[in-house]
Amino acid sequence: MSNEIALETVSCPRCGSNESEPQFQARDYLYGVPGVFTASRCLVCALTFQNPRPTPETLSLAYPSSYIPHSSDMDEIAPPIDGRVGQVLSNELGYTQFPVPVRRMPKWWQRWKVTVDLIPAFRPDGAVLEIGAATGSRLRGLRALGWSDLHGIELVDSAASLARRSGFDVRTGSVESMIVSIPDSTYDVVIASFVLEHLYNPFEIVKEVTRILKPGGEFLFSTITRDSLDGRLWGKWWAGYDFPRHMVYFDNRDLRGLTSDFQWCAEARHDAIQDYARESWWRLMECRNITDRVVGRLAKTHAGSWISRILAWSRLGCRISVRARKADVQRISA
Repeated sequence: MSNEIALETVSCPRCGSNESEPQFQARDYLYGVPGVFTASRCLVCALTFQNPRPTPETLSLAYPSSYIPHSSDMDEIAPPIDGRVGQVLSNELGYTQFPVPVRRMPKWWQRWKVTVDLIPAFRPDGAVLEIGAATGSRLRGLRALGWSDLHGIELVDSAASLARRSGFDVRTGSVESMIVSIPDSTYDVVIASFVLEHLYNPFEIVKEVTRILKPGGEFLFSTITRDSLDGRLWGKWWAGYDFPRHMVYFDNRDLRGLTSDFQWCAEARHDAIQDYARESWWRLMECRNITDRVVGRLAKTHAGSWISRILAWSRLGCRISVRARKADVQRISA
């Protein structure tokens, strides 16, 4: 196999149209994977997606050995679950008190934090599937919160093997090929942390998720929306494009369509100051801009962190987490 990513022209993942037009062309600013990549917009349904995109045969080349989520040091780099965070949500949402309660945090902060961190409502003997389990970092966090029946799917075998060493049932393969063999109503919870944007057709995968969830089960996922403040300001340098790894670039309308079959949804924006710093630095490498210099320096300060958090709480950030609950068929029919 060649060491270069091969690209193929594809139809729109959502509507199947072959009519699209380029919006941005850029390179891999984060890991330096060779090539020039394109974000295109469907002329029929307006979805933005990578076209042409990496072929299935060369897709693994988009994830170099330095790819952080597949690192054995992932726990130290970005712990997925903050042990200080309580899993307490208001009764009107149907949640009860979870392990590790935090009594001093305001309830609105608790709701925001557990949604951002993709912490599911605890179910004794509940079964969890993580799509894109990587090294098992999140599964280890869930086990610490009391979950025991934990499973995963991971494309890269070197990462999946690290998860298996921790005792988890993490299988290697593409999401598309693995999820279709899972029986209906198997899991109480399905989690996908910044995975959907990596998939060739996330719309079909979400349908499969709905199928394999038990009635009343939860789908928790994080993704990135391009109609955010930083998506509008930085254009092709926006961190959410993450060429060539991201295949689909959602906007908020797209997300509403993804979750239309679920009974209930809640969402929260992340305070991701690192995105603003990256975007500013990448644009500075190609063109001088005083605004990027100011943003880059501000991002290293406590003030910058609080500005990022305020933007998130104002629903202006690009990173978003969603909790969606499948309809409880038995309760509805009663």
